[in-house]
Amino acid sequence: MSTGLRRRVPTLVMMLLAALLTGRAGEAAGGDGVCRLLTVPPGFLARCERSSLGMRLVVRDPGAAHPLERLTLRELERRGDDLLAWTDPRRWLERQLMLDTRGLARALDRLRREAGDPTVATLLRGLARLLERLGGLALGACDHRRSLVGQRVLSCRFGRDPLELFVQVRLIEAGDRRFAVNITALDHRRLRRLEAVANGFRGTAS
Repeated sequence: MSTGLRRRVPTLVMMLLAALLTGRAGEAAGGDGVCRLLTVPPGFLARCERSSLGMRLVVRDPGAAHPLERLTLRELERRGDDLLAWTDPRRWLERQLMLDTRGLARALDRLRREAGDPTVATLLRGLARLLERLGGLALGACDHRRSLVGQRVLSCRFGRDPLELFVQVRLIEAGDRRFAVNITALDHRRLRRLEAVANGFRGTAS
């Protein structure tokens, strides 16, 4: 392995972690109105894009070292897993930072029920429980806190200086509407810059 590649591997690992932790996007509602709900300061790169889940606003700091260092904003729909954003906001935030192991857990449970051997069934039950615990390991690096009025925040810090990954999920309550903000950054300075953008949420499109 070349020296340059060895130096890049830790950063690539951190960004893979970022992709895993922020890849669980809820169903997006509405049209491009969501893209006019943030005041984006001059110098930032902002783009409104259509994903498989609907429209979202993506904001990047031009000084970012990787494309996954960014802020995204989307509106949630009041259905499915995102119903928790209305009924149990704290649980909704935590779900966004949990690795989704439900598919594997369901497969193991099906095998357990089909197993004729009680010993095998017990082993599979234990594996399913282990998967459930692993899915929530990331939460050990996270803290709940309030940001501005109407914003709930789950802020996480992985690794140590000089190799760190900051991940932040915000749930914004605007009347009966709910919006999700995801922030990922590889250093504290860019985290603060993207937080300042998130603080510019207006609540209504102009």
